[in-house]
Amino acid sequence: MEKVRALVSRLLPLALLASLAGCAGSARPASTYRVLRTECERCDLEALTRALSGPEARDCGRAMDPSDAGARARLDLSACVQEAQLQGRPFHATYALAGADAGLKATLARGPDGTLTLLWYDPDADGRGPTCGARIWRTPCARIRPDAQDGTLLACEPQGPREDACSEPATRRQEQEGPLDAAFLACEPTRNRDVSCEERVTGGDAIRYKHCGPTRVPAWRCTATPERRATFAPGSDLSCTPEPGAALLCKGGQSVTPEPEPPTHRSATPQP
Repeated sequence: MEKVRALVSRLLPLALLASLAGCAGSARPASTYRVLRTECERCDLEALTRALSGPEARDCGRAMDPSDAGARARLDLSACVQEAQLQGRPFHATYALAGADAGLKATLARGPDGTLTLLWYDPDADGRGPTCGARIWRTPCARIRPDAQDGTLLACEPQGPREDACSEPATRRQEQEGPLDAAFLACEPTRNRDVSCEERVTGGDAIRYKHCGPTRVPAWRCTATPERRATFAPGSDLSCTPEPGAALLCKGGQSVTPEPEPPTHRSATPQP
C-alpha cells in the first residue's frame, strides 16, 4: 500500500502539468484573422497571341500609352502591321486602350494561314477587382483598316461574333485559411479603397444608377511576423486578402495603441 501511495504522489504532479499544458495549447487567441485566397486559371494574353500568330510572326510591338503622348508609338505600330499585311506575313501588335477602365488592351494578330483575329483583354471584367477578374474575347476579322475615330489605331472589321477565349471569373475558386492568431500581425492603417453602393430608380423611365460612398470598415496593410505585436483588441476577427509581395489587406478589428515604455533615467554624474 505504501508503494502505491508513493507512485501516485510521483505521478500526480506530472499529470497536472500535462493537463495545464493541454489547456494552454487549446486556448483561443485573443484576436484572430482569416486569409481568403483566390485561385483561378490565369488568362495570358501574350501566350494566346503567340498561339494564334505562330513562332515566325513579326512582333510589331506594344503601344501602351493611350494618351496623345503615345500617338507616335501607335502610328509606328500601325505602320508595321500594314507592312506585314502587304507582305502576307503573320504578325501581332498590342495597343493599350483609353477609357474609364485602366488596363484595357487590344491585340491584332494574323496567323500563318492568313486568319485575322482581334483579342480584347479586360483585367477586371466583372468589377470585383483584378484578382482572377480578367477575361479575353476573340473576334474574327474580315480585314484590318484604319480606325474611323482615331487615325493612330487600326480596327478590326468583324467577320463573326465575339466569343470568350479565356475567363478567369469562370474558374475562380476561394479557400479560407484560419482563424490565425492576430498577435503575430504587424499592421498599419491604410485608406479604405472599397466603396458601398446603393442602387436607386429615378423617375418613370426606370433609369437605374448607383450612388456610391466610402465604407466605414477600417482597413489595414499587414505582414505576418514571428514576434508577437498585439495590435488588435480582444475579440477582433479580421478578414484578409493577399496583396503583391508578402502583404495582406485586412478589414475589421479595433486597433490597440501600445502603452509607451517608461523613460529610462540616466544619471548625469559620470561613472568612474
